[in-house]
Amino acid sequence: MPNKPEEKHITAPQASIDVFWGKGEALEPIFADNLHLQRINDQFYLTFGQVRLPLIETNPAERVVAEIRPVVRLIVPKDALQRVVNMLSRNLKPGEEEPAEEEREK
Repeated sequence: MPNKPEEKHITAPQASIDVFWGKGEALEPIFADNLHLQRINDQFYLTFGQVRLPLIETNPAERVVAEIRPVVRLIVPKDALQRVVNMLSRNLKPGEEEPAEEEREK
């Protein structure tokens, strides 16, 4: 994903600050296939995690349990989360929506 600076203007009670995105190329990408969302007032705690499936060496009918390993937790204000929702809505192509829970289980 190209790192295009997004300029924002923030007005504080006594100052006006221009902010922009710095370079993110040095950040190591982390794969996350699970997301947990918790709301506390107007703050949203987003925890991203990975499932590492165990090798199944026993009876395939036996129940296997796999742990979701948290890799990062972010605290996101409500207005920033709304911007994330808007960006995702704009960037999802028609037909890419996640199937309903009951359809996934089929």
